[in-house]
Amino acid sequence: MDINIISKTLFIGFLLSFNLVESTKTLGFTKGYEVHINNLPGSNPLLLVHCASKNDEIINGTIPWKTEIHWSFHMNFGYTMMYFYHFWWGSKNKAFEVFNSMHHGNICRWTVQQHGFYLFSNFNPVGPQKRKDW
Repeated sequence: MDINIISKTLFIGFLLSFNLVESTKTLGFTKGYEVHINNLPGSNPLLLVHCASKNDEIINGTIPWKTEIHWSFHMNFGYTMMYFYHFWWGSKNKAFEVFNSMHHGNICRWTVQQHGFYLFSNFNPVGPQKRKDW
């Protein structure tokens, strides 16, 4: 077999597999996920946050008091999606993963409070549970 035919076949195979991966994300063939973050520690000082994944910047700023931010997404093809948050509130700061495909259901609700971080997830629907201290 000619080397050019093999190279072209491999290249076309690569393009088709890439298009299949992108189509599954775009068309929503993977399960939908939601992450919610509520700010309840108090109006002063401001809650500063930075949230991102490997490919997406969600927020780098403040979440006003008694406000929720949320986003939704479809899992990547390898089911390795992860979002991290870094929180600053006065002299306190904390950084951790708010979503990891291995540990959460498809809906995660984090509430930030004076004494820590509480999670409600449909993976463990007992109710909000304290998961992190400041």
